[in-house]
Formats: sequence, structure tokens, C-alpha cells
Amino acid sequence: MDKIAKFINDNLNYDCVFIGTDSKNMRNTTRYVSVVAVYKYGVGGKTLRLHRTEKLANSLRHRLTNEAWYSLEVAMTVSKIIPEYMDIEVHLDVNKNLKFKSGKFATQLHGLITAQGFNCKLKPDSWCASSVADREVRNV
Repeated sequence: MDKIAKFINDNLNYDCVFIGTDSKNMRNTTRYVSVVAVYKYGVGGKTLRLHRTEKLANSLRHRLTNEAWYSLEVAMTVSKIIPEYMDIEVHLDVNKNLKFKSGKFATQLHGLITAQGFNCKLKPDSWCASSVADREVRNV
């Protein structure tokens, strides 16, 4: 978490922080990538990528819950560092629409994040998880 603290402290002039995690099952492991993105309106942003590999998550519920927990862990760390004017938004790689497999976990996982006081976005608005972290987890 020292890596997160350094990244945030080096970028305190930004307006908001977005956090998202995505994962990919490999042979016997699951690879997770959490992304911390800082953004300044009208200027752009920077990202920090945090990688971890764990024992294979054998169900979609297990993977999505881990993704949400890892994002929440990062959000809690960031919330202790940033000034009050900076907003934190957690992005989950979960679809609101029940026709998708992840849709049945949307309410549960959204509640997990919002119960801790963080703003939460789901697909299609969760670009930090579904685009940035997704790209990174596939390229590692």
C-alpha cells in the first residue's frame, strides 16, 4: 500500500480518484489487476496498476466478489490520504442487466461498496474496471 500512498501524494493536484479491478483465470491461478486513476478536469489523468495472483477462483461469484473487495481495500487506503475535496468513485466490472451473467451479483456488490460510503458505478459506466483494468489484466 506504500505504492498507493506515494502515487496519491505525488498527484494531490488532481480532482478525483477512480478505482477498478478486473481479473482473468489462468491455469491454476486467477490474475487480478486493480487500477487507481487520478483525473483533473480539462487536463487528463494518470494511472497506477496493482497486480496480484491468487489461487484459482472457481466461480464467477468468487471472482467478482474478490474484485469488489480488492477495489474496496484500495479505496479505503486512498480515502485516508486524499484531501476532502477529492472524490473517490469505485468502478465494478459488473453489469446491471440481468441478461448478463454478472447481473445477478450487481445489487450485492454495489451494496458492498456503497455501504462503506463510496460512490459506485456499474457497467456500462465503470470504465476504470471494464476498460483500463481489463486491458491491463489481459496484457500481463
